[in-house]
Amino acid sequence: MKKILTLLLATMCAVCTWAEDFEVDGIYYNIFADKTNKVEVTSGSTKYSGSVTIPASVTYNGTTYSVTSIGNNAFYNCYRLTSITIPNSVTSIGTSAFAICTGLTSITIPNSVTSIGESAFAWCFRLTSITIPNSVTSIEYRAFLGCTGLTSITIPNSVTSIEDRVFEGCSGLTSITIPNSVTSIGDYAFYDCSGLTSITIPNSVTSIGEAAFAGCSGLTSPVYNAHCFAYMPTSYYGGAYTIPDGIKQIVGGAFYNCSSLTSVTIPNSVTSIGDWAFKWCSSLTSVTIGNSVTSIGNEAFWGCEGLTSITIPNSVTSIGYEAFVGCSGLTSIESLAETPPTLGSDAFYNVSTQIPVYVPCGSVSAYQSAEGWNAFTNIQCGSNEPSTDLENTHSQSPMANRQKVMRNGQLIILRDGVEYNAQGQIIKE
Repeated sequence: MKKILTLLLATMCAVCTWAEDFEVDGIYYNIFADKTNKVEVTSGSTKYSGSVTIPASVTYNGTTYSVTSIGNNAFYNCYRLTSITIPNSVTSIGTSAFAICTGLTSITIPNSVTSIGESAFAWCFRLTSITIPNSVTSIEYRAFLGCTGLTSITIPNSVTSIEDRVFEGCSGLTSITIPNSVTSIGDYAFYDCSGLTSITIPNSVTSIGEAAFAGCSGLTSPVYNAHCFAYMPTSYYGGAYTIPDGIKQIVGGAFYNCSSLTSVTIPNSVTSIGDWAFKWCSSLTSVTIGNSVTSIGNEAFWGCEGLTSITIPNSVTSIGYEAFVGCSGLTSIESLAETPPTLGSDAFYNVSTQIPVYVPCGSVSAYQSAEGWNAFTNIQCGSNEPSTDLENTHSQSPMANRQKVMRNGQLIILRDGVEYNAQGQIIKE
């Protein structure tokens, strides 16, 4: 732990300069170069401690200056600081301004502040509450990283995005309110918030980053909204799960390590499967991928050793690196795309190269020569669906008594004058 904290100190304060222009009543200031009689609070030769009240203005050598910001690293590692009063003249809180102030238990940010800088309150272990005013429009990267004492926080409706890792490691956080103003949640934004028991993502959010909720072991129900499927709790009894229709994106790490999940159906509304979306879903035996998915992310199905077959719809144009690593149970692969999807390096590593790979009949040679696909030695024309005698007119399955044709890059199944798509849905009667 000591080594980790030492490394953190070095990383977060790569350039810590302790120079100041002047000092008044134990507070150090830098004068802004624009000569507008404005100053920022900065660090000094002596670390701040106890209770500190920052004035709205300060007079030095006959000149009165307005205090408008708390500078980068101003109170960095001031572990003896117990309380801070910030005046309404301050508009910004800089990078690592209060990082590792482990004695700080609460703070009120005035309505004048519009931005909270990168790592501003990172590793303030004892910080239990904080009020963010409606004036704040930007909460930057890692602003509250590792604030394990925080139990709740309200994000004002002036904020439009929650940046990467903002609340990572806030294990004491049990509830959070995300306003309708927020349109994006960054990578690892709530990573390892193990105390979080519920969260509602408004439909204003159209983008959720990789592993945004990974490690939130206290959540007991899936996390998603109309746009993105963000997280399936590892403790949730998945069994067979159908992702709600209308969702457009399965974000990175959404089903990470869901060992109880046995099958999943991805609707046609989904266009992308994120990096390591189903990684380590070792009990997953069946996956139905909707025919609107265009990309399968890196390590998306890594370690899904229970999968025996996979059908890749013709909409998929790219499959990420190591996407199916460790899927040693695969006995067949079917790709419906006439043009071989681009494969990232080692996409099918540890999958037998001798299993049958079924592709459209006119595309066998293209797959045999395509990078990655050419590792398979048994690329066949046709389908891995069991053939059914065309005379069996009493079959109720649209996949029986059928003929297959490719039309405009789409697989069409013809049966009794009715056309079906690859999922068995009627598209023309």
